Amino acid sequence: MLPELTKYMLTNWNRFFPVTRKPNNIDFLGIPGSVDGGTTTFLAFGDQMKTPLFVIKVHRHEDVYERVTNEVKVLNYLATCDDDISNTVPRLIISKKISGVWVLVQSILKGKPMDVIINKKGTPKLKYSEKNFRLITTWLEKLSLTSRSVDDSLCNRHSQYFKETIDNFTFLFGLSAKELYLRDFIIERISSIIEEGLCIQHGDFCRQNLLVFSPLIRTRFSVIDWTDCKRFGLPLHDLFFFFTTYFFQVRRGTLKKITESFESTFFEDNSYSKLVKYYIAKHCEALSVERSNLSARFGLFLIERAIAEYQRLLKCSNNDVLPRFTINLALSERTDFKEALKKQLWIRYFRAYADKRELFEKGL
Repeated sequence: MLPELTKYMLTNWNRFFPVTRKPNNIDFLGIPGSVDGGTTTFLAFGDQMKTPLFVIKVHRHEDVYERVTNEVKVLNYLATCDDDISNTVPRLIISKKISGVWVLVQSILKGKPMDVIINKKGTPKLKYSEKNFRLITTWLEKLSLTSRSVDDSLCNRHSQYFKETIDNFTFLFGLSAKELYLRDFIIERISSIIEEGLCIQHGDFCRQNLLVFSPLIRTRFSVIDWTDCKRFGLPLHDLFFFFTTYFFQVRRGTLKKITESFESTFFEDNSYSKLVKYYIAKHCEALSVERSNLSARFGLFLIERAIAEYQRLLKCSNNDVLPRFTINLALSERTDFKEALKKQLWIRYFRAYADKRELFEKGL
């Protein structure tokens, strides 16, 4: 595929890069990432240059048309927004099938993945974290308000989508009485949640996809990897995802350590969790989202993530590829790989939330 892409790019170079000198050849460097998710990413360099010219996302699975279409629609929409948004997301250069696979060529953005500093207690340092939280909540508020939509037909369609998602969730994971109570609590509030508006949802809003750079005036950042985006998603889901994943990557190792990061973020009474809840509440106020729906929103977020993760792992298993974490989980719990798909992190988070919801609500 890469030789065919090279030929196509060089043949049409002036059309895609009218102000950039055409190289004699293009070399590619693969980026480690979500290969198990069905995409492979490359940086493209011209004539042994040190700075990449563009980035390429190759979708290797056949059933990716909807994901590609969503990403194209969202990036094209964001390109028409104010500079505060349009300058922080990739510019779509090509969306095309080449040699039978979907290829997206996008512009290069500045920065390095957002970092996190951990203190001796094992939680993120507050001063450094607050700077990151302020940066991303300001950006998410602009994104949500810019792309916000309230439409009866959209609301009806999404209400049905979430009810079907919850039905699937209930069937797959076998819920306890306490978890069923939380599920019913969420179902009762779905309509009022959706009526508060829909907006663009990134879908994988974690530190690795936030590229930070610091000019002399102020710190800025860009947002990459819109593979799992939605044109009409729920406000706060990206913020919840960011806080949930903010430092569990730092705690690589046992499942217990990763779960502890979730509980210390949302359930424990510590300075860090208070900071997280402060920014959640502040975000709600900026978006005019009712805090009375926050608890249901968070539960719905966990359900949506659990189903998305299950479907991703199922697709991986069907293609004879499973993430190392899932394999280790199956081995450690002496279960088969099919059952291991149902014991991933997000269902564990939901079960913990059902058990400790009042601790989440405290301070909000």
